[in-house]
Amino acid sequence: MKKTPIFLLLVIGFLVFMYANTYKSELKIKEETLNLKRSQQILISNFCINQEILYKNGNYKITDEFLVTDELNTNKILLELVDEPKIVFRFTSDNCEPCIYTHINLLASMIKKYGQDKFIVIGNSKNRRQLKIFKDEYKVDFPIFNSHHLIEGVDKYNIPYYFVLSKTGDIDMLHITDKASFDFTKEYFKIVNDRYFVDHEDCNDLHSFCDHH
Repeated sequence: MKKTPIFLLLVIGFLVFMYANTYKSELKIKEETLNLKRSQQILISNFCINQEILYKNGNYKITDEFLVTDELNTNKILLELVDEPKIVFRFTSDNCEPCIYTHINLLASMIKKYGQDKFIVIGNSKNRRQLKIFKDEYKVDFPIFNSHHLIEGVDKYNIPYYFVLSKTGDIDMLHITDKASFDFTKEYFKIVNDRYFVDHEDCNDLHSFCDHH
């Protein structure tokens, strides 16, 4: 008879332990969901601000004559490299070194995840030697094209940026980066992938959140 109270105490203790852990798990899930919603709202705000920058500068299209230089120093018409929408990453040697390093590493992981054919990288190296030094220093194993200017109204901010380029030259989903938005850049890739490269019936269109659309 003496063992029964001890057994009951053990059962009660176990139930209390399970309840406490379940409650903590639920709180954690709610907190993670809330943080995700906040991140998405910040990303949407960032996207809308960047779209406004494009509108104000009147640079919403790449022309048929726009040239970039490949790693053999050969001129290429940029739009001839775009058979389907591409994510373009733009950086220059004037950007802060930690920013370039961070985003080159992120880009490498995103290329591995989503495929190299979805990306075009455009820097502004002066010659092949400078480009080779850069690729060796940053251990880059994907192609980099060069152009002294791309979207001039955005280049002037001297910060790396991303956008989606269509084969018609239209520019969409500009994402100007900074140290505070690094985590949002990962979300940016997910949204771009869902919108342009994966068929989803319930795909969210960020344009609906902006006043222009």
